[in-house]
Amino acid sequence: MSKEVNIREATAEDAHAIAEVHVTSWKTTYRDIFPPETLAELSVESRAVLWEESLSKPSQINFLFVAENASGEVVGFAGGGQAHDGIKGYEGELRVMYILESYQGIGIGRRLFNAIVDRLVESGFDSMLAWALTDNPHRKFYEKIGGEIIGDRLYERGGLFYPAVGYGWKNIHKLVEGEEE
Repeated sequence: MSKEVNIREATAEDAHAIAEVHVTSWKTTYRDIFPPETLAELSVESRAVLWEESLSKPSQINFLFVAENASGEVVGFAGGGQAHDGIKGYEGELRVMYILESYQGIGIGRRLFNAIVDRLVESGFDSMLAWALTDNPHRKFYEKIGGEIIGDRLYERGGLFYPAVGYGWKNIHKLVEGEEE
């Protein structure tokens, strides 16, 4: 299997493929965090409907990029835009990023991250934040690319609460130029 990927802007036609990556990634990434019944409730079909709605209403998610392999299959995605409920001084937000487990660790996350940062800069944003569950085994990715812990909050899922940590980049222009903060 070739691990070459292309990063491109998502379209409404990608909704089902994005939903497949979303659900599959949740089940692998969060298998030791969420109860099995919570993960079992996830549905590609319901996620596909949500992604189709999001992709047809740019105000809900300002931009979304997909990573597709040499066969044209979506193997990861990332979305961002104006910060929802951010922390003062952080205007933009990396809202979501998931990559199939078999494609992790080969630079796709960094390429998707860069696509979000580039679009934020093009859109006039100077700073960015991203949230990750504290127990997410992949959250150190944000630290490796210069993110500083700037806050915490609780994430509710199925009536249970999970701690999350916010990472921030005060000057994302440095990231575009290839520098880390």
